Amino acid sequence: MKMLMRILLYCVGLLFMAFGVAFSVNSNLGVSPVNSLPYVISLILKVDLGRCIIGVILSFLFMHGLFGIREGTVLSAILVGKILPVMKKRVSPIIQKLCF
Repeated sequence: MKMLMRILLYCVGLLFMAFGVAFSVNSNLGVSPVNSLPYVISLILKVDLGRCIIGVILSFLFMHGLFGIREGTVLSAILVGKILPVMKKRVSPIIQKLCF
C-alpha cells in the first residue's frame, strides 16, 4: 500500500514538473539549464519539446554520458515528455492572454 502511494505521489510530482516546464517555455523568458539542451534542439529541428527531452535523456543513457541515470530518470523523461505537449497546449492560451 505504501509503494502504491509513493508511485501516486511520484506521478503527481511529474504532472507538476510538466506544468512548470510548460509555463517557463511559454513565457519566452528562457528555460532552466536542465531543459536548455532539449529546448534548443527542438527549436533547431522543429520537433516537439517533449520528444526532445526523451531523446536527450535516452541518448545520455545509451552513451553512458551521465552517471546516476537509472530507471527513475528514464521514466521521468518519458512521462514528462508525453505530458508536456498536452500541458503546453492548455497553458499557452492562458499565458498569451495574461502576458502578451
